Amino acid sequence: MIMKKFAAALVGVAMLGTWPLVSSYAQEEKAESAAMPELIVLVVNRQQVFVQSKAGQDMRSKLKSIMETIEADEKVEIDKVIADAQALVQKKAIMASEEFKKQQLELAQREEFTKYKFNQERNASRAEAQEQIASAMLKILQDLMQETNGTLLLDQTSLIMSSMEYDVTSQTVARLDQALPTVEVKRVTFDELVERQKAAEEQAKAAAGEASE
Repeated sequence: MIMKKFAAALVGVAMLGTWPLVSSYAQEEKAESAAMPELIVLVVNRQQVFVQSKAGQDMRSKLKSIMETIEADEKVEIDKVIADAQALVQKKAIMASEEFKKQQLELAQREEFTKYKFNQERNASRAEAQEQIASAMLKILQDLMQETNGTLLLDQTSLIMSSMEYDVTSQTVARLDQALPTVEVKRVTFDELVERQKAAEEQAKAAAGEASE
């Protein structure tokens, strides 16, 4: 009995000794929690904005027409390559083997380049149209971040689950419809892309020259 009372007394002393430390730690943790800013996570489905917005619908309609024109022009050039290939086969019997292989290779390269050229036009035309919407959307999302004191903005495709999410997709669509109901969509030709590349290379050379002076 005496031993039990002694043991209980020791436990009591031990608890009294650690209590101030436990209490102090809890108070510090509470203070740190109070000092931390509230985390407000905004969520937007950008793909849905492109699909539902007036600008996105207008862009798709105009791009469809441009893509059809590009496809028609590509077919004309591919048909020429096919016709030349057929003509080459007909002359095979009177041609040297090496010359035939050389021209056959040139036709294959022509076909490959033709497909590459028109694919570049498709990609550039689509990208320039999308950039108009993306730029307007970014401004809207920046405004929403300020208005809601948002801390973080996530695309819904990268979000697994969150109890803090605040979906601003519908608000983004509504504001985009007011700010940008239509977009300017034009065909970007391969010649334009070549000229842009040349201009970019010249600017890079000029900048390198100035840096070395």
